[in-house]
Amino acid sequence: MLTYQDMKNAKVILIFLLAFNLSAVAQESFSATPEAVVAIKPANLFVFYNYTQFENLTDDTLQMRWVKTETIANNRTTAHLGDPMGNWTTAIQDPNFFHNPSDGIDSADFYLPPITGATDKFILQLYPNNEAGALLVKFKFFPVDNPADSLIVTFDFEAIRVATATAEPDVDSGLLIYPNPASGQFFISNSSIDSREVILLSVHGQALQSYSLLPRETIWANCSGIPGGTYFLKVSAKDQLRYKKLFIILKE
Repeated sequence: MLTYQDMKNAKVILIFLLAFNLSAVAQESFSATPEAVVAIKPANLFVFYNYTQFENLTDDTLQMRWVKTETIANNRTTAHLGDPMGNWTTAIQDPNFFHNPSDGIDSADFYLPPITGATDKFILQLYPNNEAGALLVKFKFFPVDNPADSLIVTFDFEAIRVATATAEPDVDSGLLIYPNPASGQFFISNSSIDSREVILLSVHGQALQSYSLLPRETIWANCSGIPGGTYFLKVSAKDQLRYKKLFIILKE
């Protein structure tokens, strides 16, 4: 007959085994961050350059494989012609190889060292060629000797056409923006004898920040929390509006 102590010991052993089992299931040999890469940028940008960063969670070099599992393209300019990619081209860079162009390449192997660094990335590059649309691509990653230890990374790109009415900066706005492209911060210098009201806009027209400048004033603007891309500065003076283009880039 089991005593209370026997039942208590059995319960402890069962909890230990369950915990060990769960930890064994949850243990992965690698990770990729982020697993969902989202980028919304203007279609006149030269290239979308976005990536996921690998980390090897073991002490050994892993022979990895990537497999393209899904591609959904909707190029608004040429989809009606039956070619969803239109003039878009893509390139893929894994830690070992650069596949350019990547059209028609659905899988490849690479090696992930035990100590991973900044170059151990998987990069999907989209060259929009000034054509708006959306592209969604999913990749499956796994060690060659353990396909069950896998994860899916999704790249969700959208190329936005910039309205031509606001695409050209106005040289008579009385503002000097520097540096441009900016990273982390930029300066706005009002060379006019009049005050200026300035609003930082996204390509969708969303107001992100606003600034008030006195005549002959220079101010410092913080853009460290703003995603990289193309933006516009809406400049108001009396009853006139002007626009200046600003590029924000992210530090690697």
